Amino acid sequence: MPLRTIPLTQITADDLQRLVDDGVIEGRQLDYEDGDTETYVQVFRNGTAEFCDTRMLRPRLQGDHQIQDIPSTLFESEILQGTRNVLDLLVVLGVPLPYVIFLTLVGVRGYVMALSPEHRILLDEPYPIDRDNFYVPGQIVSRRGGQVDPVLKPMLDAVWNAAGFARSPNFNNEGVWSPPRR
Repeated sequence: MPLRTIPLTQITADDLQRLVDDGVIEGRQLDYEDGDTETYVQVFRNGTAEFCDTRMLRPRLQGDHQIQDIPSTLFESEILQGTRNVLDLLVVLGVPLPYVIFLTLVGVRGYVMALSPEHRILLDEPYPIDRDNFYVPGQIVSRRGGQVDPVLKPMLDAVWNAAGFARSPNFNNEGVWSPPRR
């Protein structure tokens, strides 16, 4: 069955009923001229959520050489906010707990973490990710209304591990995301 694509910000009560009946929601989707999907979120009736964002992890040219980096603070911010949005939507849809969240980075061999000036002292040389596809172990959300930061911290730490760091430097000791202010 083909899925209808609608921005999450434009979901109406009628859409919610239809989407509950379908059991799958496909959220924000933008198309490039070549028809490729830029971003999407899929939320399944069983509580599994899938995020895809191809715009953030694209090689870009700087001068005459190609840069392959993960904009670390923006990357984490998007993952955290996207997860909050999807969890809120699951509540509205009445999807029962638990929920499962997965994170996969596709085509990231050679990518490094782009660091803020405050974090550049943590690593002398960039450490490129050594695999094409990086599958982060899923995390289970077993209660509503809690902070997503501690749930996602192990997933984001795993991405930082793949880039040569012990953990994300953007979380405080309580597991709350708190990147440096600029």
